[in-house]
Amino acid sequence: MKYATGINVSSTKDYNPFGMLLVGRNWSAGSEYKYGFNGKESDDEVTGDGNFQDYGFRVYNTRLGRFISVDPLTIKYSYWTPYQFAGNMPIKYIDLDGLEPANNPKDPANQDGRNPTETINSIFEGSGGQKNYMKNFAIYMKGTYDATAPTRAGISDKPGYTSDSKDGADKGNLWVNNTGVFKANDYPNIDSRDFSNFLLGNMINGTGPENIEFPLNGTVSNYMKGAGIVNDAMASWYSLNKGRSTLVGGEAEFSGNKHMPGAAINKGIFHPESFVGSATVMINPINNKEVMVKIFNVTSITSGDPFKMPWKTPTSIVRDPSKPSSSGANNYGNISQLYQFTMPIDAASLK
Repeated sequence: MKYATGINVSSTKDYNPFGMLLVGRNWSAGSEYKYGFNGKESDDEVTGDGNFQDYGFRVYNTRLGRFISVDPLTIKYSYWTPYQFAGNMPIKYIDLDGLEPANNPKDPANQDGRNPTETINSIFEGSGGQKNYMKNFAIYMKGTYDATAPTRAGISDKPGYTSDSKDGADKGNLWVNNTGVFKANDYPNIDSRDFSNFLLGNMINGTGPENIEFPLNGTVSNYMKGAGIVNDAMASWYSLNKGRSTLVGGEAEFSGNKHMPGAAINKGIFHPESFVGSATVMINPINNKEVMVKIFNVTSITSGDPFKMPWKTPTSIVRDPSKPSSSGANNYGNISQLYQFTMPIDAASLK
């Protein structure tokens, strides 16, 4: 038999249905390829070759056929063990990100079995769904709406709109209208589950304010102080100002996607950080001891699916103010949040 030439096989691996490597059925030339079953990254230092995989929201043990932590969406799937993988049906389903099972797409270049609204809907239902949203709408719609106020410009602008993303603004349609701001009151007794239900309900239903500004150093804004995206932005700001006699401000887009799974696991699926994908972070010195930090985030279908297929970005929906919410035209429409707080300057990091 004559084989095609010019094709180099770098590695090959065979698995059982739940992803455990079959003995003697894997081979690699040179450096190990770290991705395998379901395209997930393996961490061979934990339990050996191919036995431990990172699915985003949770990590998975292929020998046991189970995750090692509880499903954040277990309230929606109460009829399964909270440690199950792919609904315990790995032939029929795949596990996308450690949350819910999904149909295995025959064509990986499309979104079949990867409806980005499925994750959003699951989290919304887990937060109490539409019934809880009606209650929370009355609680969190406390504040002042200014229809003429400009939305805090993000990293990208075009006439009439603004976005928190530079590269993904047009690709994912990540725009919000740049006028009309709801300046929320502080919520001293915030329940993160109910608050997340309010934000998700606004996006899903196309109701409530399109752009919300939270009070400086208020309860909601302070939730973001320890966020990974803030730590990344502060590290960049320190690098920018290292050795300067006069401190300067900075503004840039940072990705929270790499921090979202950890936030969901360690802080809870309903923590505000778990909803921040890419965002514009603005840091400006108040004096030589303190900085003002502002985070402008657009919540959308695109950012709501942090484990989307990179070759097909889900397209988000920009609200049309001329159409009533009852029309359904604004369902799953983009909304924005502005968090703002002050932080002390670590003088040692500037040397």
